[in-house]
Amino acid sequence: WKKVSASGNKRNGEFVARCKKCPVVGGVGLKYVAIPVEEERGKGLFECGECGNVWTSNTACRSLAQYCWAEGCTASDRMQGAYPKEVRAPDPGWLRARR
Repeated sequence: WKKVSASGNKRNGEFVARCKKCPVVGGVGLKYVAIPVEEERGKGLFECGECGNVWTSNTACRSLAQYCWAEGCTASDRMQGAYPKEVRAPDPGWLRARR
């Protein structure tokens, strides 16, 4: 996917992204309205600020914290969650089913 700037990449300030894998017809590929960074979803990489535990979640949202469930960590008792350090594309369903 093409990264778009925070101010938009069109004259009217609209954010438009293009999938690089989609076919191009007549010099123009399929274009989609880009998702703001705060609403990105996918496979998130999390790190607990208290115990340093690292985990991934395929249902991560950038603006939603998850709790650490490591043994001996008290962050979840205090309702202190961790936000994802990075969000990647989610694993395909067939790959998750084989595990």
